[in-house]
Amino acid sequence: MRILDDSSCLARFNEEKSWVEFVRTRMVPIASLWKSTGILGIIKGIHSDSTYKNLEAASDGVIDFKLDETGDEATNMIRIRSMRPVGFDSKWHALMTGENLEVTFQK
Repeated sequence: MRILDDSSCLARFNEEKSWVEFVRTRMVPIASLWKSTGILGIIKGIHSDSTYKNLEAASDGVIDFKLDETGDEATNMIRIRSMRPVGFDSKWHALMTGENLEVTFQK
């Protein structure tokens, strides 16, 4: 498994089109060649809409995280927006951290 927690840093020294093409043609295909799982994090709201659409189209799945601050306490939330080729639950679920720092989600 390979995890890049913030691919937005690639935009720091590269034109948007160039780094998106690099991710789509190099990083995404290498995972299947290596029989590996790649997790690519990207921060919403700092790139163009076409960047997000291109990266999402190249991915097998899109998982969203958000911080819900509507209640008394802030709650970390997770949902699967898209996943191919399997069925999935697209509802938001609260993430809970246990005493041993194990993270689970509420069904």
